[in-house]
Amino acid sequence: MQAARTAYEAYCEATGGKSLVTGNKLPDFEVLSYQVRLAWKAAAKAVEQRTFDINFPVTELSTINDDELHKELVAIRKLLDARLPLALNT
Repeated sequence: MQAARTAYEAYCEATGGKSLVTGNKLPDFEVLSYQVRLAWKAAAKAVEQRTFDINFPVTELSTINDDELHKELVAIRKLLDARLPLALNT
């Protein structure tokens, strides 16, 4: 579950410790529900398994502005919320 904790803590850092959906302060990983921790575990596992193209230009990363980053983080949250029921049924 360490990868899940690392991913969640990175999310917290990227959002200033606040939910991008509600604006509420995000709790510490330890107090998240089991289902939420499972969702973060699934997200971390997907990232670990993903193969990246080594020719991806790093300069593209520096062109992402705050609005684009916010949209990406909201999209990730929606994906996690949508997959949570699936993770619970496995």
